[in-house]
Amino acid sequence: MTASHHHLANADAMPAIVVAAWALVGGYWYWFIAGVPAMRSH
Repeated sequence: MTASHHHLANADAMPAIVVAAWALVGGYWYWFIAGVPAMRSH
């Protein structure tokens, strides 16, 4: 019972972890790509 519940908890949390990870990576690259030309132009 505990193992099954633990497995379900991980399965439910995984999408949130994946979304958060992609949001962090996407935000990092967005600021990197947007910020580098701005720094070079100044």
